[in-house]
Amino acid sequence: MNKLKLSYLLICIPFISYGQCSDDESELIIDIQFDIWSSENSYSISENSQEIHFVNFNNNNLQNYQFSICLSSGNYQFTMYDSWGDGQGSNWTNNYDNGNISLSLDGESIFYDSGNWGYQTNHSFVINNIIYGCLDTDASNYNPDANYDDNS
Repeated sequence: MNKLKLSYLLICIPFISYGQCSDDESELIIDIQFDIWSSENSYSISENSQEIHFVNFNNNNLQNYQFSICLSSGNYQFTMYDSWGDGQGSNWTNNYDNGNISLSLDGESIFYDSGNWGYQTNHSFVINNIIYGCLDTDASNYNPDANYDDNS
């Protein structure tokens, strides 16, 4: 019975975890490899200075973190915070590697930072998922991929 459940999960997980973004959205993947002090860290994503997503890590047992979020067109800011002020550079015990942060948008790397970045590091990015074209299905120049009418 357990093999059957495991097989079902292995078949379903890729469909549950990935590909959830609609055609007019982009997938942002946040990948964090923590140093020894993950509880010092938090991050936020803001759109036009409005916070839309925030995560506070409250334990030191985290080593790796990956999160995916679908975002529509807009101007975004990713900010990673460290309350101690040493970023991902806490290798003072020599038992842990320095951490790092990477962001990818629709599979393309857009940001990477590691080591001692202080109290915060951030990255701004723009998503423009607008496809101009004719939205009139009766017109000869109708564009089924368009999501913004260019009045053509």
